[in-house]
Amino acid sequence: MSESPANLIYGLIDPRTLLIRYVGLSSTGMRRPRDHRRPSCPDTYCRRWVKSLQSEGLDYQIVVLEVLKDAVELDQAERWWIAYGRVCDWPLTNLTKGGGPSETALAERRRRDFAATARKRVVYSPEKIAELERLRRLRNRSPAEVRSRCFELFEKHIGSQELLIDVVIGARVAPDTAKRLYKEWLLVSQQRGERTLRERERKEKGRATRKPG
Repeated sequence: MSESPANLIYGLIDPRTLLIRYVGLSSTGMRRPRDHRRPSCPDTYCRRWVKSLQSEGLDYQIVVLEVLKDAVELDQAERWWIAYGRVCDWPLTNLTKGGGPSETALAERRRRDFAATARKRVVYSPEKIAELERLRRLRNRSPAEVRSRCFELFEKHIGSQELLIDVVIGARVAPDTAKRLYKEWLLVSQQRGERTLRERERKEKGRATRKPG
């Protein structure tokens, strides 16, 4: 991959599941994403995951999620992508909203480690099973279903300052998909408005010709 651009938000993909496990920021291009392989990295949940890959002779893949012109935008963009990943149920190793270490993060890591050892003893409630089934259906949606859901949300959020974010979260789609479908929805809405106008003019013309002379 190219060393430029410098300012980017990246994701680390587990080759065993093809899911994003970590979201990070970099002001040095691909240098920081690659540095997670270094043994000198801090002992974080992400580092333990990388070590588990390395113990199996595997390596993570890197995906660029967003490119930014200014480094000052990186923190906000990273928080947005971590929040988006959690909404979409990515199994992230990020322990904070911004990905940095904290006491809360350490406590959360201990909780997750314990949960991992007790996973075989977990019994899901009916509500949790229903939620997992709903998420499975979301992942298996057809393009037509995604388009229909996005169009529904575009209609609902007309005039909203957070239109695209509302649709990304509400329909659980990637930002690029939301932007592409938004352009399509605008075109469809314009065509629908033109048809409505022509139909109204046709009816008015018909009423005028039926009036007695």
